[in-house]
Amino acid sequence: MATWKKVETRTGMPYYIMHSSRKTQWDHPKFQEIQKGLKECNIIKYASYRTAAKIAMLNRALYMHHIRLGLIAGVFERHGFKSMENKIVLECSELEAILFDVFFAAQKETSCQFDVGLVTELMINLLFNIYDREKYQYMFGQLADHNRCISRKKLENLLRNFTQIAEYLSEACAFGSDLVPEAVDICFQQSQGTLGVTEDIFITWLLHEPQLLHWLPTFHRMKAAEKVIHDVKCRTCKMYPLTGLRYQCLQCLKYNQCQSCFFMCKTSRRHKLKHLMQEYWSEEYWSEVCSTNTSFRSTGVRYVLQSNLLLYKHLVHEYFIEPADDEIEARIPAGSIEGVS
Repeated sequence: MATWKKVETRTGMPYYIMHSSRKTQWDHPKFQEIQKGLKECNIIKYASYRTAAKIAMLNRALYMHHIRLGLIAGVFERHGFKSMENKIVLECSELEAILFDVFFAAQKETSCQFDVGLVTELMINLLFNIYDREKYQYMFGQLADHNRCISRKKLENLLRNFTQIAEYLSEACAFGSDLVPEAVDICFQQSQGTLGVTEDIFITWLLHEPQLLHWLPTFHRMKAAEKVIHDVKCRTCKMYPLTGLRYQCLQCLKYNQCQSCFFMCKTSRRHKLKHLMQEYWSEEYWSEVCSTNTSFRSTGVRYVLQSNLLLYKHLVHEYFIEPADDEIEARIPAGSIEGVS
């Protein structure tokens, strides 16, 4: 970045200038490389896996996997902010100082070597790209009120913040803000009172993976499976052994696929997209998440119907042609699709 220089607007917003050509841009030059990587993820055919892959790439590029939530809370406390306080509005300089301390503390805690200043700038770049620069608001906060309930308005605000992430990743068609009202209505269907939803209702709703947030648990499964090795061969590309997520067809005898072939909708021989598949990943993630919820079993296996992944209720993604009726006649009930079994 020898030819680029960081400067700030009167309000403290960072941008970058190349004096030799008088060119200016909002994005850090290194962040443009990250954006290029995000675009390369668009070859993945399924919206949930495509979005999760983009989140995983950001997770690696910005070293977010080294940061504990407790560490963030501690840094907020040292800066005079309560980590769960509502309606915190930070100046650009305050945000930069907090992020720098978060990454610095994470580096010391994990002994992982990276450029703290650079990663801080890249994270600020990401946040300003996701959220409107003139209406920057907090993303996380204490949702529950004094009645230990979450109001409809607070849930809507949280979900709209999540949709801004999807919209930034060019995935608004599948996970955009138009899905927020329906998601809130579904969450509140089980609420018996007028105060809001209780913790049990809220967590149960999240564990059933609402479409709006479908990419989030998908990202966790992809992350958990990164170092998992399966002693089988991919029947499509012949890779052996398989690393990451593994898919096994329940109709084709001994038919396994690697995650790359599954993501690309590849088929071979008699295997069809309408066939029900089992997805295998690490057991640790769901064991931890579901340990207090007996309605889910943490087996590290889930069922996936590929034709349904292409057909969200509000969307057939531009990459696909909607399957004919005879291609989706074997579709199993929506409530059991993509659920933990």
